Amino acid sequence: MIRVHQETREKLEYVRKMGETYDEIISRLFYAYLADDQGNKNTSAYEKQRLLRWVKSETDEQLQEVIADADAHIEKYKERGAGRYYDSIQAWANDPLDALLWCLEETSLSLPEMAALGVLIHKKIAEIELRRRSSEPQ
Repeated sequence: MIRVHQETREKLEYVRKMGETYDEIISRLFYAYLADDQGNKNTSAYEKQRLLRWVKSETDEQLQEVIADADAHIEKYKERGAGRYYDSIQAWANDPLDALLWCLEETSLSLPEMAALGVLIHKKIAEIELRRRSSEPQ
C-alpha cells in the first residue's frame, strides 16, 4: 500500500476513467509522460526492464507454458487463414528481441498484429531465459 495525500487522491480521481484503478491511472499517466512531442512512446527501456522482472519471477514450468501458449496462439492464426497476420508473425519469428521491441514502438500495427507481436515477444523472452538458466552452473 502506498500512502497518498488527499490532494493527490483527488487529482487522480479527476483524471480517472470509469472503472480504472489507481495503478492503471498512474501507468497511463506514466506512459503519457514518456511520450515525446510527436506522441511517439519512448518506453523501450522501461518495457525491457518490466519484461526482465516478469521473466525472472517465473518458474521454468511457467516459462514453458508461455512458449506453448504462444505456439498455440500462432497456430490459431494459421488455422484461421489470417494470411496477413500469420505472414507478419512468420516474418517476425526469427527477429532478435530488440527488433521486436522496436517494431512495437516504430511500426503502425493493427490490434491483432500488436497482440501477435506481444505473444512473440513473451515467447522469445521465455526462451532466452530458459537457455540462460540451463547454461548456469548448478
